Amino acid sequence: MEEELGIQPADSGRSTRPGPGKVNATVRTSLQHRALHYGRVRTERVVRRVVYGRRARGLVSALPSGLQSAGNWVVKPVPTPAERDLAARVEHRRDQIARATGTISSFHSPMPGSFQRTLDGHALPGPYLPGRAGAHAATGSKPSKGILLNRISIGLPAIRILELGANTGLSGAYLSASPSCETLVTIEGSHELALVASETLAHFTTKADVRAGLFDDVLDDLADEPPFDLVFIDGQHEGAATEHYFQRVLPLMNEVGAVLVFDDISWSRDMLRAWFRIVESKAFALTVDLGRVGVGVLGSLDSGNHVDFTRFLGRGYVPARIGDIG
Repeated sequence: MEEELGIQPADSGRSTRPGPGKVNATVRTSLQHRALHYGRVRTERVVRRVVYGRRARGLVSALPSGLQSAGNWVVKPVPTPAERDLAARVEHRRDQIARATGTISSFHSPMPGSFQRTLDGHALPGPYLPGRAGAHAATGSKPSKGILLNRISIGLPAIRILELGANTGLSGAYLSASPSCETLVTIEGSHELALVASETLAHFTTKADVRAGLFDDVLDDLADEPPFDLVFIDGQHEGAATEHYFQRVLPLMNEVGAVLVFDDISWSRDMLRAWFRIVESKAFALTVDLGRVGVGVLGSLDSGNHVDFTRFLGRGYVPARIGDIG
């Protein structure tokens, strides 16, 4: 009867598990499909830039004058000689960190949908895990994003800058390179990473103040300090956490003209939904969607103005990360 139903008898000795050859073939096929998918995405982005580039350039004029240089960078990323030099120096430092041996422990972002708070309303961090120095260096802002941050900092111009997530200090190097910057306060939950960030920033500026501690704890201490002109949220990449820190930093910013930059808004669908909710909250006079980075401008203008560069340049592939919902 079992044979008639196509069921292999238990004592036949034949395994139902695929052999290594079949597994390897399946993996190769999967990788080929993924390569084709990413190739199509890259091709589509190039086509969109060519076809819609003129329309995207038209959006730059809709930005405040202080953000137009950043907008131009998104539309056509051509660095100046000074930007090339800064990027080369930052990449040299990245290589130095990557060559270091041993591990550095840090707080990993919680899974989407798992964000929790303590009884006093502070965010609970993700797990504290060791990682290779090279892996930490690799996650630091690449030149394309670093120059964007540098242009935003210069364009405002930002005098006091706050960064949530120092990591190895690479993004802070770009932010603090603005001639107008007098203070960069950058927060890092990992004391080990904070030491690396301090060493990195010492190569670039004397204006950096690296504070080791959980974001909420340090933000409590900043309540009595002068307000910030530019805040960069680059840590705990989870939608609810991003919205939580968005609310925490608003009281620490200048009420008119200050800019809040949200990193990796396309990191996951969870992060993207959080960004859309922030845009819809109309807490800013202007929001700007630059694809991978979101910008909010505080001001006295009517709230809810929105400039979306992804309409013409595309957002790129948004990966479905573990824990994402639908």
